[in-house]
Order: sequence, then structure tokens, then C-alpha cells
Amino acid sequence: MVEIFEEYNKIVPITLQPIANKKLVHVVYITRHGDRLPFFFNLLPQNIQKNKKTGDLTERGKEQMKDAGTSFQQYLSHYPNEFSNLKLQNIKIRSTKIQRTVDSAVAFFKGFFKKDFQTISSFFPDIVEHKENENMTFERDGELSKVVMQNIKTSNKIFEKNEKYIFLEKKFCEIFSQPFSLHKFSSKIFCLGDFFLFYKTHEIFDKSVCEKVEEFTDEEMIETVNSQIEWFYLRLGDDVSTRNMAKPFVFDVINDVQNSLNKKDDVMYHHYSGHDITLLLVLACCGIKCDKVINLGAYLLIEFFEEEDGEIVLRFSFNSKVVKLPCGAGNDFCNFKSFIDFASQSVLREFTII
Repeated sequence: MVEIFEEYNKIVPITLQPIANKKLVHVVYITRHGDRLPFFFNLLPQNIQKNKKTGDLTERGKEQMKDAGTSFQQYLSHYPNEFSNLKLQNIKIRSTKIQRTVDSAVAFFKGFFKKDFQTISSFFPDIVEHKENENMTFERDGELSKVVMQNIKTSNKIFEKNEKYIFLEKKFCEIFSQPFSLHKFSSKIFCLGDFFLFYKTHEIFDKSVCEKVEEFTDEEMIETVNSQIEWFYLRLGDDVSTRNMAKPFVFDVINDVQNSLNKKDDVMYHHYSGHDITLLLVLACCGIKCDKVINLGAYLLIEFFEEEDGEIVLRFSFNSKVVKLPCGAGNDFCNFKSFIDFASQSVLREFTII
């Protein structure tokens, strides 16, 4: 299970095979942000924090997203039409109103265009005020927060019955000089998962912290924490009430694509910069089961092609692996109209995590 943490922090380059016998007419790229400072970062000594805060995109994260942008531009360059030379006016970028997702998008397009964009305001002219961006937050009327809180309560009841988790909680509190408490117990477990990840991959710890943690960074502990984090997030992504919040976003994406295909604008590429829950919910809404945590910089790529008869079909992929959608009859390509019909009904069905 240790390798999952390594994969989690590693962005997958695009290795898809371009389609030579179909005309690419539109692309949608939905991504999670890059590497960010951990949830426990504000508990570290002040000399380490240096005016940074929990959740900020790291320099490593910016480089990851820049590389991802370069990788995607190289992929599109294989297509002989306008996609090999896209301009800013051909791209619509959306982001949640969270700084790390905005910074991730800016870094991505620095790599995509091989240029340095100086200001967010010129790149995202309406990032703060534009109501359309609300479709990316999944927090309408606090619905998601309610689901998360209920999930935490359920997790706590399970964790509190297991001596392993009690031990881990106490060790976490000891390392960061925190009072031991079972309040929001599962949140500490997720912090601990972050702790293992960043202990392995970052140089932000002082000697005293390293000495305290060395005694419990064995594989069994990592596996224990990792399995519970997966259980929590996958349960959240598969929750019926949570998935219902994905439907408006999926149809917002569809509406964007339809407007562009109907020549209501010049957009050929829609880019959505979000979070792990963004991808989990879209996958669930499309009838796709997910059995592990969404890695940093993970991406969904939806490519739209025009057949010789004018029919629009789409290819759906996750981290460069083609996903055969339930509405595609076992094929790599799915009729766009069939996809719309399927998506409109998908959240009404029950899904189970494998």
C-alpha cells in the first residue's frame, strides 16, 4: 500500500493515442489541483511556515501542473487542425474560488502556451464574481458540508472502536503538541495520511518532528491510514445526495460544449480546475466506479469527434486510460446524444464501490 502514496503525488502524463480517422471538434479537461501544503501545515513551527498556509499550492505543485499543460499541448499537436495552435480566445477556463485551483490553472497554461502569465485577473477576468463558477464548488445551500459532516460522524463511530486508530490519533497529537480529543476524530486521521505522504516527499520538517515520527512510519500503519482515507472519500463520492450535486455541473459542461458546437462562441477547449471531489462526482454521475483516492493533478479528458455523417461522438478517459461508458455499448466512443440521455438519469440509480 505504500506505493499508493507515491502514485497519489505523481501526475500521470498524457499517453492517449490520437484518433486519426475522426475529426476532433472539441475537448473538455477536468482536473484536480497539483501538490499543496498539507492539512497539518499550520501546526508546524513558525520558522517552517514562512507566511504560507495549509492548502497553498507548492512550488512542486506549480511545476507539476506546468508539466501537465505541456503534456496536453503536445498531445493536441498531433491533430492537424486548429487544435495544434489554439489561442486564448479559443479556450474557456473555470476554477473553484480556491487559490490552489486558480494557481493550478495558471501554471497549467504556462506550460500549455510556454509563456508566463503575470496576473490572474487578465487570465481569469471574472474568477471571483462570475456566477457560473459556482457550478464548480458543489456547496449549494451547504449540501456538501452536511454530507461531509455526516460522513465524519459515521467515520468517528467506526474509528473509535479500533485501538489502532486511537493509537494513531494519540501519536499525531503528541507529534504536534495537540490535546487528545475524539472530536472530529476522522479529520485527524486524514491529517495523518497527509503527514505520511509529506514526510516521504517533502523537506518541510525539522529534526525534532522527524525523530518523533520515525517510530510509526512502518508499512502497516501507512496501510491502515490509507485504507480508511479511501473508505471515507469513496463513500463521500458515492453518496446519493452528493452525486445529485454533480448533475448540475455535468449539464453545465454539456451546455458549454453544445454552445460551442452550435457556433455560439469560438471556444474549442473548456478547462475546469477543481478538486478530488469534483472528479469523484463526475465519475459517479457518469456511472463509473472508483476504487482509490483521486491523485493530485488527476484529469478527466472528454474528446468530441465529428463522424463523416455529421454525428458527434465522444471519448471519455481518466488519467489517459479510456473508459467505456455504460451508454457506449462497450465501445470506446459514445454518441453525444446518448451520453446526454444517460447523464440525465444517472444520479437516479444506485452505485456501489468495489
